[in-house]
Order: sequence, then C-alpha cells, then structure tokens
Amino acid sequence: MRLTIFFVILFISFGMSSSIAAAKQNHTVTIIVKSSPTSLYESKMTIKSKEIISKLKDSKGVHTTEHMPLTDTFIVIKSNGVNQKFYVNNNWQLYNIKQQKKWNIPSKLVSQLKDIQQKLKAQHYGTIIPWEQVNEIIPKYSTFKIIDIETGLSFNGQRRAGSKHADVQPITKEDTKIMKQIFNGKWSWNRRAIIIMADHQKIAASMHGMPHGSGALINGFPGHFCIHFKSSTTHSSRSEDFSHQLMVRKAAGITGEYFLSISPMELIDSFLFSVNQRDLHIFSASIIGGKRMVAEDYFNKFNSLEGIARTSPIPSENSTGSLVVDIPLKIEYYGEDLGAVQKIIHFYVTRNSFVDPWKLEIEEIRKQIFFD
Repeated sequence: MRLTIFFVILFISFGMSSSIAAAKQNHTVTIIVKSSPTSLYESKMTIKSKEIISKLKDSKGVHTTEHMPLTDTFIVIKSNGVNQKFYVNNNWQLYNIKQQKKWNIPSKLVSQLKDIQQKLKAQHYGTIIPWEQVNEIIPKYSTFKIIDIETGLSFNGQRRAGSKHADVQPITKEDTKIMKQIFNGKWSWNRRAIIIMADHQKIAASMHGMPHGSGALINGFPGHFCIHFKSSTTHSSRSEDFSHQLMVRKAAGITGEYFLSISPMELIDSFLFSVNQRDLHIFSASIIGGKRMVAEDYFNKFNSLEGIARTSPIPSENSTGSLVVDIPLKIEYYGEDLGAVQKIIHFYVTRNSFVDPWKLEIEEIRKQIFFD
C-alpha cells in the first residue's frame, strides 16, 4: 500500500548539520509508516517541496545517549544521492542511530509532517473493534482477507466456528501456502498482528499459526486456527490472551502509546513475549539499555533461549508511589547450552520519575538467567 504525492520539482540548496550534504539539486523527504523498523508492509509519501527542505536545513543535530524511540514513523531524506533514515519520536524529534544524533525541527514543519503522518496511519492500520461487534461483522461462514502487518502477505480465510473468538480456515491450498510463508514455513503458536478486511472495514486482530481441531475445507490445512480481536477470550479459560491483545494493539498502530502507560507486570510479560517471538521491536521497548544497538546485543544473547515462560501467577501489585520495584517470579526456560531451568528470577523495573514509563533492568535479568 503506497501513496506518493509529487510537488513541483525545485532545484535548491540544502544542508542539515553535518549529516546532510548541501548541493544545488532536487531533494526529497519520504515519510514512512510501518509497524516496526524491519516491517516490509509500509505506507509512505514522498515530497519534493522547497518550503519543507528549506526548513529542514535550519535544523541542528546534537549527540544523544537517549534510547531510540519505539516508533512506527520514519523519515528518509535524499540529498546528494545519499539516503539517510531517521526515527521519529512522539515529539517529532528525528533520531539517527548510526550517528547517535537527534534533531529538533521547527514547529511549523512538524505540523505539516504530522498531517501527512496521520493520513498514512489512517490508511495503514486496522481499527480496534470489540469482539461483540466483530462477531456480527464476520458471522459464521463469512469470508474475508487477512493481511500480515509485518510481511504484507495476504490470504483469504473463512470463519467456521468460535464463540469467544473466530475459528478460521484458509480457503484454498494457495491460501494455506501463503499463511505458512507468513510463519516462516513452519506452523507455530506464535502470534502475528494482522488486519481483517471485511464489510468495507479494516479491523485490527491477531492470529496464531498452528492447525488444531477440525477443518472442513479442502485446503491442505489440517484443522483451523484462531483469530482474536479486542476483548476476545480463549474458549477454555474465558480470559483474554495477553500476547494476542498485544498484537491487536500493534495491528492498530498503538503499541507506542501502550508502552508509555504500561504496568510493571505487563512490561515483564511483554519482555517474555518478545524473547519467545524473536521480536526485537517489543524487546527494545521493554528494557533499559540505552541505544538500540545495545538492545540488539542483549537481544542476540536472549535469542539463544529456545523458550521462556512465567509459571507464577500475577502477583498483587502496588507501584503507584515507587520508582523501583522488585518482582520475583518463577520462570521456566530452555537453552541448548543451559538445558531446562526452573528458578526464581527477580525482575527489577524502574522509571526516572512518576510520569515516565517503566523499563526493565535487562543486565540484572541476563545475569540471573545465564549464570554470569
């Protein structure tokens, strides 16, 4: 899905601190919305505008040790034949990971770019709709298109059953083939953020990729799979599945907002989810580790685990008046070099002030899990 608007081509002089070279030529600014830095599914708009370029050239970059923001908005500036990619935070500051710099840009320019961003988000993401309404939008035997928000791959499905969430089957063998491709060629219980296209609506949802139960269609899929929406529950526990709900938020484009107000326990469960799913974006949002490159180093270390799970129930929690909390939980995990381990892990969750978001002290977790 791509939207490109071209303004009048202008030859201008442009520069941005030490990172963007000045030259008499065309320059372009591309605003990109996608659910994570590695997502292949994106919506973007490319602009050639004298006004925007001239404002950008007055922006000054400064070195920063701040962590890279959890964002779904990126800007690529092309100048002198060189593309430079910037992360955009909620305050519309631009971050360059390689240079470890950030830029404050003029407020008038922010207003212009935010308008483009909102239009891109509206077309890119699904809408959060409670299961009670979705149940009517996709009744039993209805068919709909399913779009994976990371790869952009899509296939057709049919709801066959389900009272608390939708039990779905791919319609054809080709649909099954595409679905398996989304899960990297192997059926999995891992969750994927998806968009359901039904009744002229785009609905935020989450699916897993494991055939189970019965199936009636001749599609090469041995059973059915489950799709969850906001307020969907499992059929056995009658409670919401945390990981599915996290992916519903991702499909709606509100992951960043969620991590600004997340509780310590939700943060821990998000971290465990990110390790199991190999999700660097969620992993980076969960931890204290400074720059994204530091997060990647930890992420690669935790990738050696085959699986990790919390076996303790959710403890009672009162962190309102605290800046640091210690939450001991019984954790089971397995790694090729570690074997199967069950132990109490102390999760230290901190924040800088009472209005700042919580973050995990990842170094303390690493020491306890890997025995060093």
